[in-house]
Amino acid sequence: MGFLNMWSKRQQGFSMLSAMIGIGLLAILISGNLNLLSFVTTTAGKADNDELLNQTTRLTEVFTSRVSRGGGYLGSGDDAKGIQLCSLNTNGSNCGTYTNQTRNYCITLPTQLGNGELATIDMKAFRLFQGVLQQREQSNVNLATFNANSFCKNDTAWENMHNPDDFEITTLQLCRFKAESLSTIKADYRTQCEVVLSDEPVYGAFWLALFEVNPKRIGSNTLEQARIIQLFNDTRVSTL
Repeated sequence: MGFLNMWSKRQQGFSMLSAMIGIGLLAILISGNLNLLSFVTTTAGKADNDELLNQTTRLTEVFTSRVSRGGGYLGSGDDAKGIQLCSLNTNGSNCGTYTNQTRNYCITLPTQLGNGELATIDMKAFRLFQGVLQQREQSNVNLATFNANSFCKNDTAWENMHNPDDFEITTLQLCRFKAESLSTIKADYRTQCEVVLSDEPVYGAFWLALFEVNPKRIGSNTLEQARIIQLFNDTRVSTL
């Protein structure tokens, strides 16, 4: 698919149903009737709890903003892999078949820069490994030869996004919703929200990123946050 065609397709935006659900979700978030965007179990007024909340909020904002921009590609076929997810083993030496139940996993996010013959792909990636959220990136990636398994393995290029002595992220669960109405989400969004799957781009329009954080040096109680991630309808998502 050429860039102009891809851009034209993306400019079409979400379906009317997706748009209505998105607008409704935004209204709920603003009104506070559903604690979907951010909810905490820390005790208010303590400086260490405030610091834990601030750091977690920064991480969730960085994560969701980069995921929502990911999935850019140059064309069709092998050079159009899009977003990929894989599950890391306990020592981080292999990233294989993805499961939403694993604690350690990696997500790779190609982003197209420029257009036409001058277009390039930057690869940004996150991985949750042993309670630490990490990130890395690589410029001018050839998607036709890109291998998510190799990219996600242990490497000095991975950078910790927080001090593991301060807190650990026990869960960063990505899921999607198949909601025909807001009531199905409001009922129990954690159980209604299903695992991220490939080959169903319409249902990939909305994801949830569910963060659960255990304090170590800062904070006194567990903290939870949830973020909505909107993807383009034509964003490819595949699982290894």
